[in-house]
Amino acid sequence: MFKEYLKVTREELLGRLQRPLVLLDACITYLSTLRKRYQAFPVITWLHFTNLIRDEVNPLASDSHCQSLIHQLQLIGEVVYLRDETAEIDYVVITPEWLGTHIMGTLLSADFLAQCRESGCYSPDDFTSIFPEIAEPTDLTNILATLHVIMFTIGCIRK
Repeated sequence: MFKEYLKVTREELLGRLQRPLVLLDACITYLSTLRKRYQAFPVITWLHFTNLIRDEVNPLASDSHCQSLIHQLQLIGEVVYLRDETAEIDYVVITPEWLGTHIMGTLLSADFLAQCRESGCYSPDDFTSIFPEIAEPTDLTNILATLHVIMFTIGCIRK
């Protein structure tokens, strides 16, 4: 009885899932190239991502295909799609581990929290010493602001 229930439930779940795009396999292979190319800062804008898919994977990929693709890539944990409602710029994190482990892990670590400012205000330059591999610290602050992790106040009064 329980096995039958599991079988029926599994079939229902599989029936609701989108069928994977043929584009998905090609894109997963291409992501390894992108990860090497953007190793220091593995975040690109949505527009840049769609242009790369069209230029280097499949020139016939429509906006609809790209939206389905990003949804499927997120479901299997290959990317993180960040939507910024205020700036109207969407980002694709092509290495989710980098965001979760390296960036968020560092910012939420006991060492960082023990040394953080009383005001909680940081400028993009403050992140240069924390993450020296990121060439443009404002890029990181944009991503963190999109995540609503930290409200950045540039030019806070420092004690």
